[in-house]
Amino acid sequence: MTKCKKKKRQDDFQKVKLKVGKTKPKADNATNINFRTKGINLTEQLKKDANAPTTHRKLNIKDLLSQLHHYSGTVKQGALVGLRELLTLHPSELHQHLSSLLSEAAAVFTDKDPNVRMSAT
Repeated sequence: MTKCKKKKRQDDFQKVKLKVGKTKPKADNATNINFRTKGINLTEQLKKDANAPTTHRKLNIKDLLSQLHHYSGTVKQGALVGLRELLTLHPSELHQHLSSLLSEAAAVFTDKDPNVRMSAT
């Protein structure tokens, strides 16, 4: 009886012999790490107002006004150039957004970046 027990215990700790050309067998405790992802499409957020005029970079006046609050001076400069382009092509937008344009322009005139102040004039 002790011989049978000893043989069984030795079978548990036997090394698996690998064969040439065969794939390595997976371990008994191998974890499956495959996963799948799906994208979320929010169509309501992706809709753009087709009636609103835009610049050549497809930015409307709300986007340009929000870019004036950006920390980077070059983004602010780009927003000012875009506002100038948009207002020359569509002067009616000036009357619709006059109060927000004046408040944003006043803030840009006192910006710390000299290039932004030059673009605002």
